[in-house]
Amino acid sequence: MGGAQFQAQGLISALSESGEFDVYYLARRIKKGHRPDNHKVVQICRPGFLQKFGTFFETPQLLRQLRLIKPDIIYQRVGCAYTGVAAYYAKKYNSRLLWHVASTNDCTTERFNFFDLLSRPHKYVDKRFLEYGLRHASMVVAQTEDQKALLKTHYGRTANHVVRNFLEIPPVQTKSTHIINVLWIGNFKRLKQPQHFVELARRLSSSRNVRFVMIGAAAPDEAWQAELDEKIKGIPALEHVGPLSQDEVNDRLAKAHILVNTSVYEGFSNTFIQAWVQRVPVVSLNVNPDEVFEKYGVGKLAGSMDKLCHEVRELITSDETREQIGTRAREYAMNFHSMENADKLVELMGSLLDRGIR
Repeated sequence: MGGAQFQAQGLISALSESGEFDVYYLARRIKKGHRPDNHKVVQICRPGFLQKFGTFFETPQLLRQLRLIKPDIIYQRVGCAYTGVAAYYAKKYNSRLLWHVASTNDCTTERFNFFDLLSRPHKYVDKRFLEYGLRHASMVVAQTEDQKALLKTHYGRTANHVVRNFLEIPPVQTKSTHIINVLWIGNFKRLKQPQHFVELARRLSSSRNVRFVMIGAAAPDEAWQAELDEKIKGIPALEHVGPLSQDEVNDRLAKAHILVNTSVYEGFSNTFIQAWVQRVPVVSLNVNPDEVFEKYGVGKLAGSMDKLCHEVRELITSDETREQIGTRAREYAMNFHSMENADKLVELMGSLLDRGIR
């Protein structure tokens, strides 16, 4: 389950509890036999050869499903061709679209040169669909103030609201300090830069009582994945456990001491919040939404590989520092990322209908 799907799951629960909405969840992939009690699931279409090149290939099927459902409100989160299709439907059929930013990259323009147009024309088309959607959405909600500023700068579109990611706040579990667990969570994609965590583990694996764990699905690029696998095998203190369910991820985080993020960019990573609620400091190579590390002291922003190693080594060796940061992190998460944010989205959907915004 990706970050956007994780957030959608929480929102569906809030919508269901309100008793004011009939909820349909439209997706490309639906788990066989999945029959939830609080909403209906609809498969947009069966994945095929063309679909892997771009979501715009599914335009006819998505429009067909929307015409069958006749939604009053469409909530759409991942920035792609679906955004544009949903905006077109809302405009034509007197519906409302609330687009919620899922990735900071969706808030910026992208230049395509002649070579790009030849080698990846599907990416160009998907981006144009997305841009149509963000310009014509009834309401735009950003995850961060940073995203709000980028939308204004690149598209002249002012986000109507900023609503941060949310989750149920679980109880804190007691952590053993016999072994210090350092986690990396994410599917093996180039923008996630898993190779940097592998290098981190190589440099720090000689530290006493430390274990490095990578959670996430292997990369579709088999040659690149095989190269990473060979390096992982050569580091006894490092393990790649593959993809896990959200419950399993949360269980690992409850026992973890440090979460490392090496992505080039994110939206607002759910794994940050999942770590913070369990008093786990986050060390990030690049990602720093709304300067959260400086403002709230919930972890460390490295900015370079050497600094990443320095910050993680310091947290490995200092129980007191980890405890101090972890305490601040949980307090921050409880104040800014509770399910009250989901309730806010429910209120915004209600306001779209009440005010007749198009």
